[in-house]
Amino acid sequence: MRNGSGDEYYIVFNSDGAILKGFTHESKIWLDICKNDKLLPDFLAQVPNCFTKAITEPALEFQYSSFCIWRTYLDSNWNLVNYHLPSQEDNDLSDDLLFI
Repeated sequence: MRNGSGDEYYIVFNSDGAILKGFTHESKIWLDICKNDKLLPDFLAQVPNCFTKAITEPALEFQYSSFCIWRTYLDSNWNLVNYHLPSQEDNDLSDDLLFI
């Protein structure tokens, strides 16, 4: 899904569950990533190994992520990459993009 303003998300379903990669170009998280010129090392390290193929798929451009949500069939709820900004403003704007 692309909103026409540069924001997007992709959902991948596999035999283990589903993972959603999102990008919001005005989020505090993305602005912090741009400042550091890369994702923080632990951003995608929190994603379970069963989604490695999805997060390494070049077409999904996981290096351009401001939020990542997943759920395995064994989970009782959705999980979100825990990303803490130095400014304590953890607004990834995912609510705006996922309003549907």
